[in-house]
Amino acid sequence: HRLSGQLGFRQGSVSKQLLFRDGELVAAKTNVPEERLGEILFKLGKISSEAHGKLGGLIEPNQPLGKTLSKKGVTSQRNVDDGLTYQMREIALSLFPYFDGDLSFQERAVGEDEQAVRVNLPYLLEDGVRRMKFDGAIRSFLEKQTPVVKGREFAHLLTEEERQLLGAIPGDTTCETLGRSLKFNPEFFWKTLYLFYSLNIVDLLREGEKPA
Repeated sequence: HRLSGQLGFRQGSVSKQLLFRDGELVAAKTNVPEERLGEILFKLGKISSEAHGKLGGLIEPNQPLGKTLSKKGVTSQRNVDDGLTYQMREIALSLFPYFDGDLSFQERAVGEDEQAVRVNLPYLLEDGVRRMKFDGAIRSFLEKQTPVVKGREFAHLLTEEERQLLGAIPGDTTCETLGRSLKFNPEFFWKTLYLFYSLNIVDLLREGEKPA
């Protein structure tokens, strides 16, 4: 579904928001200092150390920092867009290792003025799942469900070994049983099944459920 709205994440004192427009990630917010745009621009070499030291004095109320920096000639709009793209990816990717945070999605219209740059969501999901460390919660989520191949729109993103696993899915066997019958590395097996699910390549059916 290509929804528009805000996905909120909270764990302890950490708070992050991802803004989607018609299913595309168009903005991200964070209260983690090192993930804020000014820090990202400095890290990427898009602003000088002198400008970085003066960021506090450049912030304008109700004005995005990126617009202020480009308007005042601190850096170019292209550099700001590069920084925003990097920031959005990093904030989104940072959420993948968490299995115990609070997630909420508020569907709402997202105006064109809130759309700075776009991030390719399938590529983001691919990177996020591959980069995350294996967590037992992945197996717990998958093991009793039956994977059924749904579509191959994003199969071109898969490695040869991942394609081999996709081809071995019969459609009538639980993930747990499939994992015991195949010779793949267990962590690779569970993470790859999770990748298939994230990319909408497979559906997961609970016991007694039939494909739509």
